[in-house]
Formats: sequence, structure tokens, C-alpha cells
Amino acid sequence: MAACKLSMREELERRYTELRRQLIQTANEALDLPDTRLALVDSASCAAFRHWENHSNRKVDWD
Repeated sequence: MAACKLSMREELERRYTELRRQLIQTANEALDLPDTRLALVDSASCAAFRHWENHSNRKVDWD
């Protein structure tokens, strides 16, 4: 039973990952903004946030 639950979870995670990939691609194509790109939050985006978190030129702050 545990093996069945694990494989079901893996399949659901695979489907969810594929849907996220497709949604991000579709949104980027629809936006069609040359200097803007949607992507998943990763270590690079976290590092960029930390860089700008207290920057004097920052105009907007949200959670």
C-alpha cells in the first residue's frame, strides 16, 4: 500500500510540475514583454530579493 501511495504522489507531482511549466510558458507568451519573464521562485530570485530588500531605490514593499 505504501508503494502505491508513493507512486501516486510521484505521478501527481509530475503532473503538477508539467502544468506549472505550461502555465509559465503560456503567461510569458501572452505578456510578450521583452524585459520581463515569469519563472518559478528559485535561489537566484531569492538572492535578488535580498539584494533589493533594503535598497534605497525600492519603491514597493509587500509580503
